[in-house]
Amino acid sequence: MERYERGDQFIEFEQVLSMLRLRAGKIGTPGKEDRRFHPSSEASIQAEMELRTRLLREGYRRVTGAGGELLLGAEPPGPASPRALLLDARGDAVLREPVPEPAPRPKDLASEVLGDALGDAVRAGDLAGLEWEGRMLRAVSVVYDGSGLVDPLEFDTLAALLQSGGRKGLRRLEVSVMTEASEFAHVLQPFLEHGVPSSLRHLVLCTFDNIEGFLATRADVTALLPALRDLERLELQAGQVTFDRVDLPELRDFQLRTAGLGRDTLRTLSAARWPALDRLTLWFGSPRHGGDCRVEDLAAVLDGEHFPRLRHLRLMNATFTDELCEALVSSRLLPRLRSVDLSLGLMTDEGARTLARHAAALGHLQKLSLVNNALTHEGEALLAATSLPVELSGPGHHGRNDSVEHFVPLSQGDGYMYLFQPGDAP
Repeated sequence: MERYERGDQFIEFEQVLSMLRLRAGKIGTPGKEDRRFHPSSEASIQAEMELRTRLLREGYRRVTGAGGELLLGAEPPGPASPRALLLDARGDAVLREPVPEPAPRPKDLASEVLGDALGDAVRAGDLAGLEWEGRMLRAVSVVYDGSGLVDPLEFDTLAALLQSGGRKGLRRLEVSVMTEASEFAHVLQPFLEHGVPSSLRHLVLCTFDNIEGFLATRADVTALLPALRDLERLELQAGQVTFDRVDLPELRDFQLRTAGLGRDTLRTLSAARWPALDRLTLWFGSPRHGGDCRVEDLAAVLDGEHFPRLRHLRLMNATFTDELCEALVSSRLLPRLRSVDLSLGLMTDEGARTLARHAAALGHLQKLSLVNNALTHEGEALLAATSLPVELSGPGHHGRNDSVEHFVPLSQGDGYMYLFQPGDAP
């Protein structure tokens, strides 16, 4: 496990298969442990590398688990391939690892195509994940990872990008905010002032790695939605997300991940017409954070009238998953679905019995994900005995959940963090 320290704070982490385990807190205390799960081992390794880079940029120093500080040095030039040395406090080499590759060409290309200011933003990590097609920028992530309240001036990077030649041909844009901002209006303002690139097809907005920021943020995207009619994929993530009207005729994939999904927002979403929607993801969250939805509020979704092409349905992080199982197995939408995801909720063995009893109605599914619910081993065994393509937590699951608040979405992909205090049973 690697350990980094800054002032009186420490962070330790290690990568285990697709999981990144972290422990952070005040030096001299056990700290709080988080577990971040990613879609694959490769994604977890990439997240570990990005975390390491971020910590060093924020002034953390890498130390060993018990004490001695590690210093990064360079091996004298020679015929062998360049290596980096990690030295302990006495100057003895304790680890050798490859020297990072020189800055990749996209950073140079960014300065050339986007201008020096945005080129500097790439080097600082405020613009990341650049993908190019020749000299045309196709994908980019705008990252804000400051501390404290967001200053509107900090969003000059997004405004500059939307005014640069980089907007021409841009197809994927992710705005990732990792601060404790309680408002997201500053993020929307550059879009409202400078417009959404006409070529944009995939927008990821309001995504947080900072847990407190995620829970506190309120994002009203009503003013922005009319400019997104050409999008094919939209991901919105915040403690609460609200909008008054939805008209996105080209959208194929809609993901709404919240700490608490409000009933009014769900009703607005259910009343919209989604002629092309193939995938729908909803995180319902906790009543303590505004999640006042009930299973009856999903009636219009499960009826399927407004979702003629919906094939993949993910109703996640719900406190009412048992009732949802009952509504799902008798819904008009179910025969058209290819996959269902009810993960990270509070499904008990009662929900498992409902699904097992209606296995014939679910038999056409290619995937049924029930990962990290409140099932006992008996409930999991009951489902495993069916012929359903069920995905369960397996022997390493976290145990019986008593709250959906254990789960916080990551800012990239389908990953999530599982939160628990030291001493909690894993």
